[in-house]
Amino acid sequence: MTKKLSQMFAAAIFNAHHAMFRNRRSSETTNCEPIRPVHRVLMYFSKIGGYWYCAFFDGRELKVRLPRRVAFRDTSKIYEMVQRGNAELASSDAREEFNSAVGRGCGKIWLRLTDEQRATLDKKIAA
Repeated sequence: MTKKLSQMFAAAIFNAHHAMFRNRRSSETTNCEPIRPVHRVLMYFSKIGGYWYCAFFDGRELKVRLPRRVAFRDTSKIYEMVQRGNAELASSDAREEFNSAVGRGCGKIWLRLTDEQRATLDKKIAA
């Protein structure tokens, strides 16, 4: 995928799905684990030609696309990425919206990443 095509793809996903979901936070604060730095990242996903494409955007500035992008065939990988990324799916409505977006083949979701996970997204894979 050329750089310009990649940028157009990410921009199209961002514009098409900007208002689709509202950011929802859990009202539950029962987490007793030590507080670790959390990086909010918005993951856009879209199924095109049998492949899932994911692009990631910085949570502070949604205009900043992170260098790492992923593509894969298996739908279960979307669910795995969401689970590993500690996605904000506390309410049943949020889970329902996410499942609906996967069924449609496109959507976005907020992830809460650790320092190591965020560092991985900041590195571009050599082609």
